[in-house]
Amino acid sequence: MAEYQSSSIDTRGIGQTIDQLMTFAKLARRPHERKWYDNQFFDDGYHFRYWSRSANKIVDVSNDTSIYSPMRAIPKASKQIRGVANLLIQNNPTPVVYPEQLNLSAFPPIQQQDPQTGQMVEAPDPELQKAVEENKRIAKLAGRWIEEEFKNQEIPENLALMVMLAAKHGISFMQIWPDTHTEAIKTQVYDAFDIYVKGDVQSLYDSPFLIKGIPKTIAEIKSNPLFDKDQLDKITPDNRLASSEIKEAYLKAKQGMHPNPDIIATITLKEAFLKEYLGSENRERVRQMNPDLLKERKDGDCVIRHAFVAGDLWLYDEYLDVYEYPFVEYRFEPGPLYQVPLIERFIPQNKSLDVVVSRVERYINTMVTGFWMKKQGEQFKPTNIAGGVVYEYLSTPPIQGNISPVPGFVFEFMQLLTT
Repeated sequence: MAEYQSSSIDTRGIGQTIDQLMTFAKLARRPHERKWYDNQFFDDGYHFRYWSRSANKIVDVSNDTSIYSPMRAIPKASKQIRGVANLLIQNNPTPVVYPEQLNLSAFPPIQQQDPQTGQMVEAPDPELQKAVEENKRIAKLAGRWIEEEFKNQEIPENLALMVMLAAKHGISFMQIWPDTHTEAIKTQVYDAFDIYVKGDVQSLYDSPFLIKGIPKTIAEIKSNPLFDKDQLDKITPDNRLASSEIKEAYLKAKQGMHPNPDIIATITLKEAFLKEYLGSENRERVRQMNPDLLKERKDGDCVIRHAFVAGDLWLYDEYLDVYEYPFVEYRFEPGPLYQVPLIERFIPQNKSLDVVVSRVERYINTMVTGFWMKKQGEQFKPTNIAGGVVYEYLSTPPIQGNISPVPGFVFEFMQLLTT
């Protein structure tokens, strides 16, 4: 019988299930990953590098460049996405906390005697004003705390990084979670390579799963007291640079291959968030892991299953008392999660600019020195001396050709591409 959700899968089998979901997400997004790979290298300044499917390797045609045939890369697209990022974050976000709205029915008017007329009149409850002032005080303290937390978490810098990653990959993510060891709130930005979701949905929270896969050292994993000790003894390092094969290829091209010593051996740690629906298959498991959760949920309600997996071995399994994933995503446009990145809209113009500038530079390096015409078979020998250039010939003197100027439309075209 087919299993259509993870609620019927026990803890021992959750590792294999998460590994299958991650493999599905990898295969589904592979065309997008190739684009992200090219965009990343283009932003690094490698405008003439591409992946050759026929040769099954990275080809960089700029390796054959010389002073006589230059291939100049103008980083116009890189500057454009950074200009957009600067515009979006130039106003630093300021947290604002409003006082909690009071239930006025809990503070009914009181009857008191008017000192002038002696009649009983309605007056505001004095406790209402005290409650209003207390709510203002709490909101002010909360706002101050959040403002300091924004500084400690470096939220403006993280937002700038999210904008940059979204410009290159179409989407970026920020995880926000409480650290039980330090009893503090942590935030971390991740690129599209590290987070696995169902990319054809239009909201992050519509994805039935979210998996984060990043390399972690074996020592750090084994130091976590939440992980099962027996399972930790079974893990073996894979020493991968990234969970994504294409991102790993990029990192290898940038950093090279270096064998990891045992003390810094790593394995890909997968942190998975799965949407389940409360029912007979998982009610008892939820009761054992988080009994308070059943007080607020009923059959059919969505619950978030949270698991850590190394390889296909489960390390930790729990149910979170949250309604959505502890992640936020940033995109430039609505629609499916995986979309055309912003930098891809600038790359065609940037490549045209590269071609024009390279040809103008080639003209400068070859034509400014001039060219000469001579009779076929004629002895012709140039000699450089301190005073200039001496040309030796036997009978027919060589004739210097006229240098054609660069047409004006070339510079107008460069200006058009630049603006």
